[in-house]
Formats: sequence, C-alpha cells, structure tokens
Amino acid sequence: MKTKHRYGAFPLCLLWLVVGGAMSVAFAGDFSGYEIPFYTGVISPAPREVTYADEFMPLDRAGILLGAGIKADDPRVHMLLDRIASNGGQAEVVDKVPEKLSGRTVISLGDTALARRLLLKTKLPEQAEGYIILPAEDNGVPALVVQGRDNLGFTWGVVSLNQLIARRDGKAAARKAQVSDWPEFPGKRGWLASPWSGTGSDWAFVAAAFKCNTLIFHSGKLLDGKSPLNEAEIWRAELPEAWKAEMRKVAAFLNPLGIQWYIGIGGPIRGPSEGKIRSKDEKDFTAIFKTASVIAAAGGNVMLLWDDTRFPISSADMKDFGSAREADIYLLNKLYAALKEKYPGVHLWFCPPFYWGPAASAAYPEGRDEYLSALGARLPKEVGICWTGPSVGSSGITRENVQWISALIRRKPWVFQNGLGALHAYGYHYVTDPVAAWRDWYYDGFFNDIELYALNTNVPHPTAALLTLWDYLWNPGAYDAAQAIEEAAKKLTGAETWPALVELNRQLGWFDQYGLRVSPGASKNSKEIKEKVAELEQAWDKALAHHPAAVEKWTSLGNHVKQQKSFLNGLLKNPDLAVYGQQEQDVREMAKKESAFDPAKDIFLSPYSFSGRPADLYAYKCEKRLASWIYGARSKADKLHATFDLPEHPASDYTLIVSGQDDDGPNKCKIRILVNGNVVFEGENPFVQFGWSQHKFVIKAAFMKNADNSLSIENIEDSDNNIGPPFYMLNYALIRKSG
Repeated sequence: MKTKHRYGAFPLCLLWLVVGGAMSVAFAGDFSGYEIPFYTGVISPAPREVTYADEFMPLDRAGILLGAGIKADDPRVHMLLDRIASNGGQAEVVDKVPEKLSGRTVISLGDTALARRLLLKTKLPEQAEGYIILPAEDNGVPALVVQGRDNLGFTWGVVSLNQLIARRDGKAAARKAQVSDWPEFPGKRGWLASPWSGTGSDWAFVAAAFKCNTLIFHSGKLLDGKSPLNEAEIWRAELPEAWKAEMRKVAAFLNPLGIQWYIGIGGPIRGPSEGKIRSKDEKDFTAIFKTASVIAAAGGNVMLLWDDTRFPISSADMKDFGSAREADIYLLNKLYAALKEKYPGVHLWFCPPFYWGPAASAAYPEGRDEYLSALGARLPKEVGICWTGPSVGSSGITRENVQWISALIRRKPWVFQNGLGALHAYGYHYVTDPVAAWRDWYYDGFFNDIELYALNTNVPHPTAALLTLWDYLWNPGAYDAAQAIEEAAKKLTGAETWPALVELNRQLGWFDQYGLRVSPGASKNSKEIKEKVAELEQAWDKALAHHPAAVEKWTSLGNHVKQQKSFLNGLLKNPDLAVYGQQEQDVREMAKKESAFDPAKDIFLSPYSFSGRPADLYAYKCEKRLASWIYGARSKADKLHATFDLPEHPASDYTLIVSGQDDDGPNKCKIRILVNGNVVFEGENPFVQFGWSQHKFVIKAAFMKNADNSLSIENIEDSDNNIGPPFYMLNYALIRKSG
C-alpha cells in the first residue's frame, strides 16, 4: 500500500504537538513504500516471553503519546504512523489522554505518565535492548504501552508492535500480545551488506524492521549496488552529491534508532599496484580522511577493506615501509588518531588481507601470523579487526580457532561469515531453504567470545536467510530452522506467497546440476532442460500472484529465473562447443600419460560425464585441470553421478582408476564410491592435497551389468558448507577390465 498519513478528521480533544505552527518533520520519513513486514500474527525474531490473544485492538483512529526525549519527527513515530495508515487506519500524535475516546486506542511510546500508571505491576526487562508491549485499558480507553530498557530496546518495541498491526475488515487493528523481550546476544547481530540493487535506505529499513544492531555497507554501496569508494583511483576524487545525499538519509533514519552503521572504503587497494594507496603520502591520507570525515560527521563509522587485493602493494609503500604490515599499521594509527580528535564517538574497523586462518593458507609475500600479531600489539584496542574463521568460507569455528585469532590480534574478532550452508549452485539461497548453520556450526559460548557476527551477503537474494540469523541470535533457545525461514519469507513476501515459493525453490534447484554452464553434458539434455524452464516460468508466475512488488524487491528469484532462461537459450543456439571438446581432449591426453588410458579397452569419464556440480578449471597451488567437486553430505552439492555401458558381460572384476585431489583443509575428506549401489570404497580419500594423484579401486564383477551401470562418488562428511573444506575434486575416471 502507498497510502500517506491521513491527518485530520480527528477529535479536537486530541492535541497536536506543534512546533512553529506545524508538525516538526526534521526527518520526513516516508515508509509507505514498504509493504514489509507482512502481517503473520506473530513477532519476529521470536520473543523471549509473549502471550498472544485472539483479539484485536482498533487503530482506525488512534492517538500516540510520546514519552520524554521522543519527538514527533522521530523515525520510529513515522514508522508506526505509516504502518497504521497503510492498513486503513488513522493516527495522530497527541499530548494527553482524553477522558473518553469513543473506544479508540491510545499508544504510549516510552516513559509517559500513562505508562507509569499502567506498568505499576509490570517489570521492564533488565537486559540490554529489552522492551515490553502491554495491552491495557485506562479509564475505559484502550491503550497499548511500548517501553524500552534503552534506546535500542525502545526501537525493537516499536518495530515489534508494527508486526502486530494488520488490516481487519478494512480497518487497521493490532493483535493483542503481552510481550517482555530481550536478545540473548545484545550488540552482536550484524550485517555486511553488499547490495546488488536498491538504495541504502531500503536496506537500512530491513535492518531496523528485523532488529539488526550493526549495518555495514560493504565498500559504501548505497545506490543500486555501486559506490565511488570501491573503485580504483576514484576514491581520491570528490564524493558525488547523490551518494552523500543517500548517506545522510540513511543517517537520519538509523541514528535516532540507535543502530550503528558503517561505510566500507576499499578503493585505495583496488587496481594496478601503482595506483594503490601510498600510506605515507599526505594527498592520499587527506583523501581518505576527507571521506572518513564525511561519514563520521553524519554519525556513521568507518571500515577499511584491505582484503583480497592488498597485494602487490605500491612501490611507494614498499620503499617507505618495506612491507604491507608496516604501511597499514602506520596508516591505521594516523587515521584513527585524526578521526578521534575530530569525532570522539566514531568507530574504526579494519579488514586485513589476512582475514582468515589457520586452516587455509594465503599465497601472499608476507607472513600471516606476523602481520596479525603486529596489528594486535600496535593498534588501539578500540580498532575492530575482521575475521572469517579458519577458512575464507568457514562452515564451523572451534574454540581453538577463536583462541588462535584472539591471541594474535589481542581483542575479540569481528566475525564476517562468508556463507550460510545448505545452498544451491554458486551459493544461492532460494528463499525457502532452512538455515541450520547458526545453530549447528559453533561451540557453546562462541558468540560470547566474539565482538560481532555479521553475514557477508549480496542482497537481495539471501534476505530471508539473513533474517533467520537475527532470529537465532535474538532467541537461540526457540530457534527452529524450518519455522524461522518460513516466518522470514512470509514477512518479506506475504503468507499467501509461501506455497508458491516452496515450489519455485524446487524447480530452481533442479538446475543446480548444470550451474548455468553450457557444456557437452547439458547439451545432451537440452530437450529436458527446455521442458523444465517452461515449468519454472509457470512457477514464477504463481509466486507473483499476491505481492509481486515485494517478491521482486526482497528476493532475487526473478533474476534466477532469467538466468536459467538465458542458460537454455545458450544451449538452443547450438553454440560452438569446441572449447569444451578441447578441455575434454586435454583430460584424455592426461589420462593416457599418467594412467595408460587405452580408448580401445577402457571406459573414459571426464568431469563433463558426471551430473552434480558443474565442471570448471581448478588451479589453486596445483596444475590447472578440469575438475568437478563435491561438498559435505548436507550441502546439496555432495554427489557426482555418471552412467556407462560395458562391451561384454562382466565375467571378471574391473578396476576403477580415479584422478582426483583432496581439499586444502587439515583433515582428509571422507568419500564413498558406489557402483550400482554397491560400496567400492568408503573412508578418508587417498588423494593428495595441492596436486593431482591417481588411485585404483577394485569393482567386483558381481557389482556390474552390461548396460546402464551407475557410478557415484559422494562426500560423506557431516557438513553443509559449500564454500570451503571439506570437499573432494575429481579430474577423470577410467573403468578397466582387470587382468
């Protein structure tokens, strides 16, 4: 709905808060364009203590009382006014409770005389970020009381009340619910947002509506996924006015709510080395400080993203400091001191080039431990340092892992999680997949040992999954992965849309085996793929039946459907598959060289012969080869499957020769090899790391048949990660008659 506030047509006994003859609107927040959160009847994240009643309080005409320190132009007041108006009601800010209000409802926000009267027997939660919602009655006037333990608690109380407001018989009403609520992990519900689309205001609204403490705009992406702060050289120029205007809009919304926000700066290390930051150069420092000051002056905080492209460093840094370590410490200390002098309340975070460990190494010219240890010893303790766990994409973090990083950096790490488990090809989340990662990946006490936990995500495609993270961190004891994702999806797209989304997920998931890659295997199945795309389009139309704007805005499902249609078009155009043929021929030649492949006698299976994760070239610390790889048993990318025929009846045993590679984790990945459902091998894979090796397995004659034999290789590790270890890679397989 896009209905504006309908001021007026209200009893004269309700008095406006007037400033200079008009309502104070320093922040003229228009939230009417946001349908979310859709009404589902319950609050999300799930409250600690709540009693829902099957009754509704009328809000067709309501008065809003403001407590001490809350102004009429507060964005929380505007959010509430818009929520009521968009559901067919009218609400006005009043300065007192009338003696009679014809049975209408008064909403008390914060510390009012009415709240003090009604809360005599109700205790406000003592925990940080706690709040209460109390439906009551005062001298015959229905009342809703919202009060917070602190500023953030008050924010969460208002957004929780908003989730209880719905349209009933054409008029706004609020479901009665008595709530006493607080988070298990105050201050730790974060989000590293890298938007593909939308504005900073869009994603700030999502953070506020679903109780995120800390919102970090990755590289300052505030306008349709673009930012001047993430591009080489451009970071030295003046910030565009449109970008600054959007940042100020975000600030005007988030600052009063108490939600911390950060802008990331990554441009100084992008591009060729000679265009990168010269840490001792005064012009470069002035450029960074000027940008950081614009952010800090607006009430924001600063993050330097010195991550994947820090090396090679500029020749100036090498000449002045001899290493990135010394250059970065110099710049960070100088920037921090200058910012704190001018803006005492500002915070500074740093994402170093060594942002993971110790399970995976980094091919950089400097030592990781020495770099991180120097940061810990020589940076102010208030400077936050980011870490993604033992690997770049960690599916689990142990107590020993946290102790390792904490000892080096001498502070609790800010954990940025690159991945959320149980995903589809390319890490996609199709809105309805349950997310058990938050509950299953970590040891007891993990969230107390870190400073912040933030999902690093390219929104909008995993927005629903993101909401489940904040749900878990709010009330882990009540977290149910299936229930949480359903509630999140319904809040974003409407309860009526849920069944269609489940079916759409199923249809999209079928295409995981091809991974959007035109290949010989996909080309063979183009007829089936065409049929599946037609079914997919029908499923998409059904998903748009109720709330198309919300489905389009807060999910990437439409883009995913387009991706599969483009994939099909690539197949139907019958493109030249010479590149794939050459890749397969290269694998054949390698099999001849190292495994004596004889085309006249052996059956050859390339990565393109297997369904499962699509084949690709792999060259991390090894010779570049075509490979297909599989992740843990709960990852949805855990199996490779191929079929083959034998030239004759299997009268004797066969030999399976596999060329493959173990992952880069500390432990051997466990796999299972089956032929026609019979186990040929199970256990730790016998292949090497960082190189290709070959191993022979015996296939009993009794396992085989003349035609339509099935060969499967499965990852049997209990993991749902599909970014890093545990994984196993296959380069080719040969089936050879023994003897």
